[in-house]
Amino acid sequence: MGDAVEAHKYAYESAKVLHRDVSAGNIILTAGEALLIDWDLSKDIDRLKNQRRRRDRTGTWQFMSAAILKNPKLPQERKDDIESFLHVTSHTAIAYTPSAMTPDARGNHLRGVFDASEQDSGHVIGGQRKATSLGSNCYIPEEFKTESPLGELLRTLSKTIGVRYQIPPTAQDRENHAALLSEANPAMVPKLLVSLRSFEYDADCKKIETSDWLLDTLRAAVADRTKWPEADRAARQPIAGEVLLTKKQQSSYSTHLSNRDSAQARSYHPTPDSSVSSKRRLTAGSGDEETKPQKVARHS
Repeated sequence: MGDAVEAHKYAYESAKVLHRDVSAGNIILTAGEALLIDWDLSKDIDRLKNQRRRRDRTGTWQFMSAAILKNPKLPQERKDDIESFLHVTSHTAIAYTPSAMTPDARGNHLRGVFDASEQDSGHVIGGQRKATSLGSNCYIPEEFKTESPLGELLRTLSKTIGVRYQIPPTAQDRENHAALLSEANPAMVPKLLVSLRSFEYDADCKKIETSDWLLDTLRAAVADRTKWPEADRAARQPIAGEVLLTKKQQSSYSTHLSNRDSAQARSYHPTPDSSVSSKRRLTAGSGDEETKPQKVARHS
């Protein structure tokens, strides 16, 4: 994931391009590194900055930011793509990582957070549960307990990104906190800056404007390899609530999943003579069929 974030950062800061479709299907693993592919929906950031409204969303529904899902006319920004990296990571982790979650809890979470949609004034909207859970710091379920630091990493990321969906501090809050800071012992100032909500809120808002903090957090999380299991290969976890199928459909469906998982496994060790394209080889984290990512309109 860090490789993909770094590629996104380079494209934005050096090429002045925003990807606009960060999704599980557009991050592939090959030759020991991750690639961010499918730049078909990318757009020059100068054009985006001058665009106050747009005709429709772009991206993959499950991984779009809650802000964009709630308001299809909202111009897409860098922080929307940054939030998408969180949704890709958490969706993949919950769907593919063994944890204390039951199949019911796993299915309810994936559908409720990533798939939910409704009609409003002729527009399809969503993201309400995403926004609510991020804003209240409960985006990652308590039941998602793993043998690795993965759950803790996701909670750290979601806490910072969730600042977009929190109620901002009031003017009175800011005044009170400034007064406390001015009267505090200098040795206590660093602690106050991270404990008083107005300062923490402003710091998090600043963080999500760039991807530097995201890269730093990801790198720090994997710096100590001893904390991560050696045999932590992803495996699709059981998800309750699958659509009931006939025996013939079940057989076809099982074959499809088996072929997809085999293709995913090959992406970790691609061979030069493979007839499977790199984009098809890995759709890790796209979830089961009932949570299969759906492309939405590609209008700018």
